[in-house]
Amino acid sequence: MRRRRLARAGAAKTVFEAEIEGVVNAVADGLPGRLPKDRRARAWALLSILSGGVTMARAVADKDVSAAIASACRAAALKACAET
Repeated sequence: MRRRRLARAGAAKTVFEAEIEGVVNAVADGLPGRLPKDRRARAWALLSILSGGVTMARAVADKDVSAAIASACRAAALKACAET
C-alpha cells in the first residue's frame, strides 16, 4: 500500500514538474532581457513569490496582515520582473 502511494506521489510530481515548466517558459518569454537563462530565473522567482504570497495571505486571519503580505509580494514580484 505504501509503495503504491509513493509511486502515485512520484507520478504526480513528474506531471506537476512538466506543467510548471510550461508555465515558467511562458512567463519567461514575456519578461524583458536577452538571456533566456536570466529570464527563466526571474520567472521561477516571480512564480515562487506569487504562489507563496497567496498561500500566506490566505492563511492569516487578520485582513491588515493579509493586505501587508499581498503588498509586499506585489513589490517583490515587480522587482522580479525587472531586467537585471
